[in-house]
Amino acid sequence: MKTELILNELNEYGKSLSFKSKTKILSPNLKEKFFFYIETGYLQQYYLIKGKKHVFRLIEPNTFCESFTILNGEVNNFEFIETVSAVNLIQYDYQKLIHIIDSNLEVSNFFRELLGDFLFFQEKRILKFLAMNPRERYEEFIRNDYQKIGKFSDNIIASYLGMTKESLSRFRNKKS
Repeated sequence: MKTELILNELNEYGKSLSFKSKTKILSPNLKEKFFFYIETGYLQQYYLIKGKKHVFRLIEPNTFCESFTILNGEVNNFEFIETVSAVNLIQYDYQKLIHIIDSNLEVSNFFRELLGDFLFFQEKRILKFLAMNPRERYEEFIRNDYQKIGKFSDNIIASYLGMTKESLSRFRNKKS
């Protein structure tokens, strides 16, 4: 598997960490440029805007997790990544990896693909919110992401879908 080869290549730059549920691993004013590979557990990436939480991403094991805002050098004023369950991950210091990304074509291409995948995901999220109503977003979630039910709370899923917990409950209980 390509990810395993890259993880082996980056091994000396990573640090294994474990976190309890509800631990913020990224929050505003963090200046370090970290990205993470999630080995076990679940996380949520969200924005806190005017006191309201907006879940942007549901993060599962065997995936990378990052803030491109921070990696790009921008100030993070409202982005969080928080554990939903106990989590084991590998934390990488992006600043220390720059030279291997610049000098190793395979690693560079991997990160380029990772960025491309993230941008594709982000574009799909935007299009769903522009083109689908809440019911349609819920139905699409059930079709494609049903395995996330039970791993994330109803509050998190409702926020991710852009609806209230009550609307989510109503959609679940309504016979089609």
